[in-house]
Amino acid sequence: MIDFSVDNAPHYNPLFDFEKKWLGISDGANFIRLEDWVNEKCPNSTGDLMLQMDIEGAEYENILDTPEVTFRRFRTMIIEFHKMELLTCRPVFDFYYQVFSKLLRNFSVIHIHPNNCCGVYKYKNFEIPRVIEFTFQRKGSFELANKTPSFPHSLDRKNVERHPELILPKCWW
Repeated sequence: MIDFSVDNAPHYNPLFDFEKKWLGISDGANFIRLEDWVNEKCPNSTGDLMLQMDIEGAEYENILDTPEVTFRRFRTMIIEFHKMELLTCRPVFDFYYQVFSKLLRNFSVIHIHPNNCCGVYKYKNFEIPRVIEFTFQRKGSFELANKTPSFPHSLDRKNVERHPELILPKCWW
């Protein structure tokens, strides 16, 4: 685990490894690149790592900075993408397109969950959840079932209990 915003892991467990740093696109006193962190913590991993990334908007630049060979060390990645409403701005759309294209070269999206923390942005006939959690699975590490997706999934839960549930708009599936 890595997070500069807290002092310790949320619970003690001898299997937890916690470092008080931010993920960034350069190494420094309070920052470390994802590639360097993975190489430091898991130097001999062969492709069964799992990544959960929720870094409040810094995910885009970190993904572009990280080499694909580093991502291929992960079997599963759960990444929360912020500021999705900016998809309606052409330069931002192009930037996000680079990020998702990079991920989709080696991974498939196996689940999408709109985070209900910030609601949706309505643009023309589309609803864009402002924060969306994507689960990616490395290609070749699973078989897709021929099932029609259903949203919400029975295991999905609201992120913020007091806010209304967000159902993934059909345009996203």
